[in-house]
Amino acid sequence: MAEDYARLLDITGHVAPSSFLIRPLAVGAALPSAAALPPWAQVARRSAPTVHDGISLWVDDPTVRLFDNTAFPFGQNDGAVWEGRGLTTALDVGGAARWRGLTLTIRPQLIYTQNAPFHLPVAPDTVPRGYSPYAYPWHRAGGQLRIDMPLRFGNAAFWTLDPGQTSLTLQRGLVKIGVGTENLWWGPGRENAIVMSDNAAGFPHASFASSRPVSVGIGSVEWQWIWGRLTESKYFDTVSTNNHRFLTGLIGTFQPKPLPGLYLGLARLFYEYYPKGGLGVRDYLLPFEALTKLSLVTPSDSLGNDRRDQLLAISARWAMPASGFEAYVEWSRNDHATNVRDFLTEPEHSQGYTVGFQQAVPLSGGRLLRFSGELTHLEQDATKAVRGTPTYYTHHIVLQGFTQLGQVIGAGIGPGGDGQYLSGDILARWGSAGLWALRQAVDNDEFYVKFDSTNAFWNNQFILGVGARGSWDLPRVTIEGSVGWIKNYNRYWVYLDDVAQLHATATVRWHLGTR
Repeated sequence: MAEDYARLLDITGHVAPSSFLIRPLAVGAALPSAAALPPWAQVARRSAPTVHDGISLWVDDPTVRLFDNTAFPFGQNDGAVWEGRGLTTALDVGGAARWRGLTLTIRPQLIYTQNAPFHLPVAPDTVPRGYSPYAYPWHRAGGQLRIDMPLRFGNAAFWTLDPGQTSLTLQRGLVKIGVGTENLWWGPGRENAIVMSDNAAGFPHASFASSRPVSVGIGSVEWQWIWGRLTESKYFDTVSTNNHRFLTGLIGTFQPKPLPGLYLGLARLFYEYYPKGGLGVRDYLLPFEALTKLSLVTPSDSLGNDRRDQLLAISARWAMPASGFEAYVEWSRNDHATNVRDFLTEPEHSQGYTVGFQQAVPLSGGRLLRFSGELTHLEQDATKAVRGTPTYYTHHIVLQGFTQLGQVIGAGIGPGGDGQYLSGDILARWGSAGLWALRQAVDNDEFYVKFDSTNAFWNNQFILGVGARGSWDLPRVTIEGSVGWIKNYNRYWVYLDDVAQLHATATVRWHLGTR
């Protein structure tokens, strides 16, 4: 939530500009001193550090988060939490220490998931042999499933201890290197990020990044290059030799000096099974691989196919503090073009995109009115009629897809999904209050495979939701909450099988240290 407030401060001109294309922000970054904060942003403050023998110490606010679904699993952008049916509780504790350029952040999560039963699909959509009965039974080919995204995480309540937002970084001048398990978010989206988000648990990774924007004369640049390991959930297949995947990705941003507030980003990411002979130099340098399939052609591979999956994204964000407005876009592609001619002929092939905005309007008494909206489209495009078109986050070789411990790392709407989101909030000295509404199409890619016939055009599965949210800021405690009506229409693509529920969340954050 602190980053959300920091972004609001950014578009209202209360902090130094930031791209917000590479997150999380550094410890202590982007937020001004407590005295400079507007009254409606008190909750964004972090405890001030204490200093002992040159070591700065932060104690993070202990936080309890509660999630409840009355009928079926629903939720996204909650890290290691999986919001099943029933009550889910997460405790986040920790802090950070900084000595010279070395920063250690420890913030593990203890999670309890009630995981109450709910209706699961039955035949003919039975799970193939060799897979968990709770595995996502669709996106299959040749008896193999193509994404590790369980419908349910077992048949009983369970506890999870996750390292959470833990990291160790060393900064030297303009460069920062580190290791950690903290969630990474690439791109400008606030609800969905196509390449990297906090929808799943953070994965162990090493990084080489800029520590701050680096001037290049005509503007400034930032970057983050990562190498990580992805892990299969307990509810996918019974094969023990493919439980881990290697991932590497690079994002760079550019802020052109003549256009203040404009940030451009380019990200490329690959994931693959670990090669039998071990990782080679080429695996570590994959973000720099040529962009076309023809460049990958070999005597034994005339089509230029490889054993990996890739995601490529171009993004832009334009913040306008004078008007309290920002607009942003992320455009992605999930398949190599054969050559430049192929790209120019069908640039929409395997594309996905997000567009969004945020508007802040000052009111009397230091209050602020905020409107925001976002649209994400990951459904297959029309080129599927004439050529093979991949579904986002699934793969025909790397069968677990782009997931970590059973949840998609990218956009929370999932493979073949579309999402629209609108919200409005008032932020004041006492906290905030607002309304939100959403619509999500559920895996339309699978729908158009399952129902490749006439008279099925009403069977699309989709979710509608409306609700209210707010926060109450007290001297030592901040309470946040949201409650909404969520309805799943045509559940599992069965016409008129509609299920409604209440979805509620609550967060209690105890403020420690100097405020």
